[in-house]
Amino acid sequence: MKPIGHLMLVKPTDNYSEQEKKTSILLPDHDNVFPDRGKVIAIGSKVTEVKVGDYILFDRIRVDNFRDRTGKLENNLLFVDESLVKATYES
Repeated sequence: MKPIGHLMLVKPTDNYSEQEKKTSILLPDHDNVFPDRGKVIAIGSKVTEVKVGDYILFDRIRVDNFRDRTGKLENNLLFVDESLVKATYES
């Protein structure tokens, strides 16, 4: 599957660091139900700031509110518009 335009296909990752998982008791809350970070699997032709394989932090609230611009797939992947990306990071 290849996204078009400014869209990216993203595999969500959980919202906790490996250190937090090892040293903390993790209680799920509403803020962590919808992911805000993930690994870029594929990019559209107009994406300029992000490349395949990058880990990104994206605007979860806007993704949740603009479902016409992003949608969830059955294999747990998201379409995220490049304008919603706040940062890239190393895993």
